[in-house]
Order: sequence, then C-alpha cells, then structure tokens
Amino acid sequence: MHFKPLKMENVDGLEIMNPEGLITFKDWSERGCNLHEEGNLIGAYEAFSEAINLRPEDSNIYVKIGVVCVKMENYYNAIRDLKRAISLNPDCMEAFVQRGSVYLKQQNFDYAINDCNYALSLDPNIEEAYFVRGIAFREKGLSDKAKNDFKKSCELGNNNGCQEYEEILYSMNDWT
Repeated sequence: MHFKPLKMENVDGLEIMNPEGLITFKDWSERGCNLHEEGNLIGAYEAFSEAINLRPEDSNIYVKIGVVCVKMENYYNAIRDLKRAISLNPDCMEAFVQRGSVYLKQQNFDYAINDCNYALSLDPNIEEAYFVRGIAFREKGLSDKAKNDFKKSCELGNNNGCQEYEEILYSMNDWT
C-alpha cells in the first residue's frame, strides 16, 4: 500500500519540540509514509504513533499505522487501530478493507467477507475488496463467488485478481 501524505491546511496548536526541531502532525505523518515506503516499519510505526499523539481524532492515521502493523504481522494491534479508525469514521472504506485483510490472514473468513461487503457498499469499485473477499470465498469452498470477485477485481485493474481469476477458471475447467 502506498501512502499519500495528508493535506493539512491548519496545524496551529499541533506542534511539539524535539531534538530535530519543530514537528507537526503533518511532518510526523509524512515521515511515517516515507519510512514505510523505505521498508522501515518500526520507524514508520513510531512516526505514526507521534502523529496520533498530536491528532488522535484523525481516522486516516489509524489506517496507516494499522497497515504497518499488518506488515509487521502484529494482527492484534492492526485490528485495534483499524477499529479505532472505523469508530472515528464509520465510512472509512480503507479501514474496512484493511481489517478484512487481517481477518483473512487470521482465517476468519466470515469477518473478512463482512468487512469487504461493507466497504463495497460504500464504494462498489474497490478492487482490493473484491480480491480479499474472493480469497475468503475460495477458502470457504465457494468457487463461483470467488470467481466472480476475482473477475471484478481484475476488471478494476488488480493484477493479482487477474491471476487468481485465471487460476480458478483453470481449476474449475470453466473458461466462460
């Protein structure tokens, strides 16, 4: 997942002093994004934690730290942070998709499907939600539903969805 730095127009009162100088919520968030992109997950986690300390009401920062926790395979904290993002913004579709991915990794397929269903009710064009839900359906033995989700994910541009779609067609001997 690629993070985009958050756009902040007014950060008055959201500044602290540290040895590197004056740091704002935006600075910590951007630092976390950069460290995440570099693969420094611990540094990204720490930077996002500082951003949360400055602005605990921002749902997007909880999604970002949740994604870092997933990559660190710290699923407990990932779910905690993604739940926090959802509690702050019940329409945060990215939080639902990411939490669905965590549930998938934990083999909690029904929860993964439910989270993806909700995300898709918010926006029916989320390629990753179809992909995650497709894997959950496949793991539950629901090949037709998985095939449909992989096809839709592929149509929306997800290369992994295309690969899974071809594989499931082959395994089902169904080239329709």
